[in-house]
Amino acid sequence: MSSPLARNLLVEQTIIPLEQSAMTLEHPKTVQMSLEQAIRENVDRLGHTGSHTLGIFVQLLTTGKVKFTFRNHVKRLEILDKKKVMSRADALFSVESLLSELREKDSPSDLPEFTQNIIIQAPKASQNYL
Repeated sequence: MSSPLARNLLVEQTIIPLEQSAMTLEHPKTVQMSLEQAIRENVDRLGHTGSHTLGIFVQLLTTGKVKFTFRNHVKRLEILDKKKVMSRADALFSVESLLSELREKDSPSDLPEFTQNIIIQAPKASQNYL
């Protein structure tokens, strides 16, 4: 079970569209939410078990803020109470626990585990072309 501190931790999420320049941007869309809500909102795009998801939220919990870019917008997450920044070990435990709970709630247990990393190797150069 995840720590109540991480579950109830308040974060501020700011969404900035990429097509807007800094001069035309009046006020980016900002919303306050719990860490659990922030993870739930982003996990479909980032993946339940992906290293990106874990890295983003561990960085948020250990540094207090993180920014990541999608195709058409930038998201910035920031912990509202900087005193609640935690150690890497506590952050890993908290994020892994929350993701595990979300996986159990959102998907049947008979589904295969999500792919975490795909590596595509370039074909080896043929001896005929050297």
